[in-house]
Amino acid sequence: MASKWADYIITAVRFDTTGSRRIISLRVYPDEGSSLGESAVWSFEQVAQAILNGSTFVTATKNSNGKLDKGASVELSLRTRRDDTAKDNLDNLPTF
Repeated sequence: MASKWADYIITAVRFDTTGSRRIISLRVYPDEGSSLGESAVWSFEQVAQAILNGSTFVTATKNSNGKLDKGASVELSLRTRRDDTAKDNLDNLPTF
């Protein structure tokens, strides 16, 4: 890391055990510019609230040299839960 990528870097996630692939926690590091701060495990809700409060997050993965490569920006999004009815999905609701 040569420069600051975001307020926080996410390097790992933990999913719930039901098989739904719902993220329940994330490994988060403060981005201090030329280095990372101490890691912490944040809940999904903590990360979501931080984003709503203006903090920025990106993902990062280790390359073959053991250094971090910058990944994607992390954003919040709305979606409907999958069921048997397409007509109640957000993109199928009436506009106003």
